[in-house]
Amino acid sequence: MRVSLRWKFILGFIAFGAFLVATTSTVFYIAYRTAITGKIETDLISESQRFSEFVSFTDDSITVEDSDEWKELEHIKISPYARYIIITDNQFKTVRKTRNLADVEFQSYYPFKPTPEANAVLLDVENEKYVCVIYPIHRKGRPAAYVLAAHNFRIADRYIDVFENTMIFSMAVVILLGTIVAYFFVRRITKPMIEIIRVADTINLEHLDQRITLESPDEEIQNLVTTLNQLLDRLHRSFNQINEFSSNVSHELRTPLTILRGNIEVALSRERTPEAYVEVLSDLLEEVLSVIQIVDGLLLLARGDARQIVTEKQRWFVGDIISEFSKDWEAIASLRHQTIKLSPCPPLYVQGDKNLLSQLFLNIITNASKYSPPDSVIEIETRGVTLSTNSYAKITVQDHGMGIPSEDVPKIFERFYRVNKDRARESGGTGLGLAIVRMIVELHDGKIELESKQGHGTTISILLPAASS
Repeated sequence: MRVSLRWKFILGFIAFGAFLVATTSTVFYIAYRTAITGKIETDLISESQRFSEFVSFTDDSITVEDSDEWKELEHIKISPYARYIIITDNQFKTVRKTRNLADVEFQSYYPFKPTPEANAVLLDVENEKYVCVIYPIHRKGRPAAYVLAAHNFRIADRYIDVFENTMIFSMAVVILLGTIVAYFFVRRITKPMIEIIRVADTINLEHLDQRITLESPDEEIQNLVTTLNQLLDRLHRSFNQINEFSSNVSHELRTPLTILRGNIEVALSRERTPEAYVEVLSDLLEEVLSVIQIVDGLLLLARGDARQIVTEKQRWFVGDIISEFSKDWEAIASLRHQTIKLSPCPPLYVQGDKNLLSQLFLNIITNASKYSPPDSVIEIETRGVTLSTNSYAKITVQDHGMGIPSEDVPKIFERFYRVNKDRARESGGTGLGLAIVRMIVELHDGKIELESKQGHGTTISILLPAASS
């Protein structure tokens, strides 16, 4: 059975309050009882000291002086307020006692032998409780007699019982009031949460743009509302990206498949020469390769999203890998009569997966060549930089092409995003190249920067964490 958070809070408050009140009451009860008992014991010790002055010793006997105090005490009746005095020898045998004791011998109820120091104990004597003090009278350094003073504990017990009942009643009242206060307090705390749940229940795929507009004076509740709204913003963007991605995938695959179908239908519409069939098959192969390229790119990105790409990182000298990769870059640039200009590379090392780094720079160079005019120069520069105490190898690729409009720069690394959609088929790209570049950079814990000015070209900088030289 599930219990609501509200009732968990309330029951928690009640349990804590009950424990606190019970603990406090117990401490007060013990302190009150100890104080009363201590006061009685102190008075009895003082009384014992006073009566010890009336005791004198002869050779083998003990004499008790008939003082006014003794005579006065002997005439006090047995009552809850009475004091009882017994004088005993060192063997604990009665020498004299007040008459209000009748036949009662307190020492016979004493649980242990008397000690050289005064001590007190609570005795049960004939169904009555007494606080008893035994006070030794010393002679020649040893106890020669004892004064036993007792006081009925009944009245003190009544006071203690009244105090105990008062504390129990107070506990019940405090717990009841605490429960009422806890209920309204917890209700006030949880009311915004219930409102948040109510509004959140109305948000679905058709209303992902709806937000929680609750204003709360409590900082934690307001932070929760802000966090949930930010989560909804991310979900909204993600769903939009998924919808856009699905639409783009459908479009990108539909175009080559439509061309394939059209070419096949044309080829089958009538008899053709072997040369004509070869030409058709060549066109079909080109479109098949385009589909494969799109699918391979999507699979790579999907594996990256699922963190399923295993990187085989090794320590590389940046100059060596650029020198090795540059042969492929020059081959790409030569198709458009472009030139790759490499600046001298400083002694920088990185930890990287060679195959992934090869694909990363190949995509960047291909992109730079594709959108740069013929006979232009693509410049590649490498240098070391430090950001927030971390060292990086910064590889910059700069072209002098058409550039990217400022409004398109934030979206340039999104999948299937193209600045010039009219030239998409003509350029032969899949729209996944820069998305793959960003993924590979992230797999290497690096950073990527892009600067572009329309009509002047684009600069892409890859920052890879530097390894020790």
